Amino acid sequence: LKKSDAPRVVNVSSLMAWTGNLKAAGALDFTVPAARYHPRTCYGNSKLANLVFTNELGRRYPELTVTAAHPGGSNTNLQQHAFNHPVVRAMLQAPEVGAMPSLKSATMPGLKSGAYFGPWVFGSCGTPSNLSAIMPPQAHDADLGRRFWAASVEATGVQY
Repeated sequence: LKKSDAPRVVNVSSLMAWTGNLKAAGALDFTVPAARYHPRTCYGNSKLANLVFTNELGRRYPELTVTAAHPGGSNTNLQQHAFNHPVVRAMLQAPEVGAMPSLKSATMPGLKSGAYFGPWVFGSCGTPSNLSAIMPPQAHDADLGRRFWAASVEATGVQY
């Protein structure tokens, strides 16, 4: 990234970020006891964390363009447990369409840090619009971003 003329980082999130809550007690300790583990809760928190990280990385390193994308409802094996009903699976978009927001985030000229792309048709499927998707409010919380960054450094031992 340091050698690039226009360094860009793209983080992949999900509409499930709207179900996340990184302000809940223990959310930033990165451990979930087995008795409290719930796949959808943890997934939603992880996707919200990707957006919090996107915005915090952009604040800390203004020389980077840091963007995010969500694929919407895509018919891939990643959805096998979430959307296992045949009628729902038939309504999901092709994987190639789901890849478009990430490609747009990675290649569209002139983007600013914090840009977020994803499908807008029915909120989950279809081609991405030219407008940013909407991030959950916690994704923009600068104090939460700083605390998340500090917790990440503490958990990994890696200082940036």
